[in-house]
Amino acid sequence: MRKHLSALAVSCTAGLAVPSFADIGFQAAIDTAAAFSPGSTVVGVLRGVDADTLADTYEVEAYQPNLEWSYAMSLDAATGQPLAIDLFLIDELHLPELTALESVRSTATIGFMDAVQVANDFTFMTTDEVISISFMVEGGEIAGDAVFLVFEVVYNNGTAVLVDAVTGQLFDPGAEGKEGEGGVFAIDAMLASIAAAETAVGEGWTIFFVGAPVAPITDADIQVSFVNSKGMVVDAVTTPAKKGLSVSVTEPYLPIDRLAEDLAGVIPNLGLVTVSPADALGAVNGLLALDGIAEIVLAFVEGDPDLGIADTLSWEIAATTPVFPGVEVGISIGANAELPQDVAGGVAPPQFAPQDLDQNGAIDGGDLTMILASWGSTYPPYDLDGSGAIDGGDLARILAVWGQ
Repeated sequence: MRKHLSALAVSCTAGLAVPSFADIGFQAAIDTAAAFSPGSTVVGVLRGVDADTLADTYEVEAYQPNLEWSYAMSLDAATGQPLAIDLFLIDELHLPELTALESVRSTATIGFMDAVQVANDFTFMTTDEVISISFMVEGGEIAGDAVFLVFEVVYNNGTAVLVDAVTGQLFDPGAEGKEGEGGVFAIDAMLASIAAAETAVGEGWTIFFVGAPVAPITDADIQVSFVNSKGMVVDAVTTPAKKGLSVSVTEPYLPIDRLAEDLAGVIPNLGLVTVSPADALGAVNGLLALDGIAEIVLAFVEGDPDLGIADTLSWEIAATTPVFPGVEVGISIGANAELPQDVAGGVAPPQFAPQDLDQNGAIDGGDLTMILASWGSTYPPYDLDGSGAIDGGDLARILAVWGQ
């Protein structure tokens, strides 16, 4: 599951250019795919490389208005010629999201390329550096959230920008007026609430959400939600008191509807969590100058067996920073990855992941720079997928574990 919390996901090494090639462009690819089934709605377009032929391609996904069928079209990026078309019955997993999208789709006032221009103006990047554009609904994953119509523009350095499809402006969930919610919390207040809630709830529970309650009593209230291996949930709400924090804890309950869907991948993997939300906050605050945290969510990230990528859990943190005033910045920290830490005394040589090309202990902009600088070459250490060339497959492996 992916939960896009912000207008800017993670911005590193901005300005790196994607390998250039002559192509028909995103809009032509979208138009070609839409023409296959008139009345269909395109929900995503990806620029990449065919794993078998190494030809540059566009991959376009769309659904038909009856919400029974969706299809994916692969096109030759140079000629626009369709290479393959796959039809799919829309299953129960994807139907709720597409139903929500269809219910608000007509409210969009901008198109794919309008969203790209807004994102380009914000990031100072170019359309040549865009690798994918998605049309989707945002929100609704935590009970009480509103649903918003957005475009997501992703660049080749990992930057992801959300653009409001209705207003044509950068998407800022805090500006959309979630009635009754608190805003952004100081990091120290978040950490204190986490500690107080953990003490009140006791052992055997794992935190999966920290943020504003649906119906807070004060703007300073912070909700810390826990889940256990049996799938039961408890919520602890902290409120400032004369002496420390007062904590109220609900009786355990079974999650339903969207919350149950969000936790479906988390619950079976709770044993993998080795990084606490407090540790994740500390790591992020050490990397970026943050002035507040909106929420922290434990998210399940499905792997790709074909690429040798295992399922993972990550902490999705929505924060604010002086660098981008008024815009929430979303950061992902692996929940089952070791965080960098100072170690005294003699230790065994560190073991680095294959994607950690510069061996600094994290998959970040340095590794992306090395991949792009070697694009098209055959340097074996950087050929992560063993295809014989440094290409889109290797880039995909870097981005799949970004931040870990």
